[in-house]
Amino acid sequence: MLKTSDRGYHWTEISPDLTRNDKRTEQSSGGPITQDNTAAEYYATVFTIAESPVQAGTIWAGSDDGLVHVTTDGGKSWSNVTPKDLPDPGNGSILHYSRISLIEAGHFGAGTAYVSVDRHESDDWAPYAFKTSDFGKSWKRVNGDLPGGATVRALREDPKREGLLYAATEIGVYVSFDDGNHWRSLQRNLPMSSMRDLAVTDRDLVVATHGRAFWVLDDITPLREYQDSQSNEDTHLFKPSVAYRFFGGGGIPGLRGGTAGQNPPAGAIIYYSLKTAVNPPHAEGEPPATATEEAAAAKPAGTPETNAPTGAKTEAQKQETTRQVPAPKPKEEHVTVEILDSSGKVIRTFPPKQPTITEGASEEAGEGFFRQVPQNPTGNAGLNRFVWNLRYEDSTKVPGAVLWAGSNNGPVVVPGSYQVRLTVHGKSYTQPLEIRADPREKVEQADLQKQLDLLLKIRDEVSKVDEAINQMNSVKKQLEDLDKRMPKDDHGQAVRDAGKQLTQKIDPIEDALIQSKAKSGQDVLNYPIRLNNELVALAGTIASADSAPASQAYEAFNLLKQRSDEQLTRWDQVLKSDVANFNQTVRQQDVPAIILEISSSSGQSAPSGGGSEVHQ
Repeated sequence: MLKTSDRGYHWTEISPDLTRNDKRTEQSSGGPITQDNTAAEYYATVFTIAESPVQAGTIWAGSDDGLVHVTTDGGKSWSNVTPKDLPDPGNGSILHYSRISLIEAGHFGAGTAYVSVDRHESDDWAPYAFKTSDFGKSWKRVNGDLPGGATVRALREDPKREGLLYAATEIGVYVSFDDGNHWRSLQRNLPMSSMRDLAVTDRDLVVATHGRAFWVLDDITPLREYQDSQSNEDTHLFKPSVAYRFFGGGGIPGLRGGTAGQNPPAGAIIYYSLKTAVNPPHAEGEPPATATEEAAAAKPAGTPETNAPTGAKTEAQKQETTRQVPAPKPKEEHVTVEILDSSGKVIRTFPPKQPTITEGASEEAGEGFFRQVPQNPTGNAGLNRFVWNLRYEDSTKVPGAVLWAGSNNGPVVVPGSYQVRLTVHGKSYTQPLEIRADPREKVEQADLQKQLDLLLKIRDEVSKVDEAINQMNSVKKQLEDLDKRMPKDDHGQAVRDAGKQLTQKIDPIEDALIQSKAKSGQDVLNYPIRLNNELVALAGTIASADSAPASQAYEAFNLLKQRSDEQLTRWDQVLKSDVANFNQTVRQQDVPAIILEISSSSGQSAPSGGGSEVHQ
């Protein structure tokens, strides 16, 4: 072993030969026609080195011919501490030396080390893993119940939790919560391959496979928190790791190479486990139970239908066969995740109060070109993962609307203390969540708060505008439906004329609020954006940097708000007067009145006059 103190310019030997130095293993490989000196068939090499993170000067070394050495004084003296129950090497012409494939120096004791042993070249595929806590004076096996064929290539200790081990084997990745006594598969979506090494970062587990790329298990917090007692809990919410107010991304989907990996999710990663699934789905290809099937299952044995001869059907059965009545749909339950601020106020709820509308590729200034829409919490039996993107509730959306340089996304929260509340079957579980600022940014908390305050005002104004647009679209759709249903007589013509007059009142207001001609991302180059887009574009500009808004941002918002409020006032008057008058007209023709459905995702109040039905 050699040591450098100047980044590799000069080296000094700090050990004697730490291998068996068996000359039979140091010959040229291959033959008789060609040589095959790839280093796979000759030995006497120090194959693994591990420096103790606990005690300076303690270094472990393992060779590819089965020896383990340790020094506690930086290499002045070495001790051969090879585990005594390693299989003995053969003494014939074919050698069966063990390869010390990896040594992991312990993170919680200077004398602790874990040794992985690979003997597959001797046709021995059994798992071998050892642990010492006394600098190699004694060893114990820690391969526990790893399956046969799981040759251990690497064993790593979690630096945050003592006794939490990860094993990279020939047939997959395994985890142990009890220092190697018992092991569980951690394969999940990993491809089947030989796993060659592992690395534990701050909170991620990185796997090096043989020919199947690098893989990362993002956020191993649940593994560090897991206790056997949790398997008996109906629901368990794990404490989330610290989340950083950082957003990467950018680029255009589909243009990256097919071999490029995925980035970890941006935001707070929330893990929870469920003993049983919430609203478990039917098996693939299996239709929901029908009322006939449920009734048959409930019939007592001995009824004529049950005891009919094989191959025959009663008249009742024939009728039921032709009329499969769906069973009453059970009440659906959802797993709900809520985010609370430091005062206990709910600032985000999943599933959202309004259905999520997947947006197209809107260019969102300064926040990555393409943003992912958060998925709703899952209710699968076992471990579930949900990612909150650190945003407040979105503004109300207009289905199909095309937005340029902005979106309906809610603003990003400021750094601070928050809470995650998980609700399952009416029972709630809460854990604290800390959100920190991007450590690379030098910004005052007060400036971020000013930015958030303005962005929330813009969001609320967008919601009022989009809510009004949705109401207008609803009214116009109902007018179109009425036009199709009305008879071609004087009574029908009176309703059509009233509908046209109402549409003429709505169109100029709608045109001021939204560019309805835009159907794709580039259409706004031809059809100028309107107030709702101007508002979200302003929000996108303000959110493009972590700083307090400039003075002109406040001025721009005040101007846009004044213009939008003018149009909302006009719409309010149409609701109170024109829509009410139209409803009075159609009632005289015995036609249903126009109904308005008012929704709000951010807690904003709808324009006055909204409700289930507008009256004069």
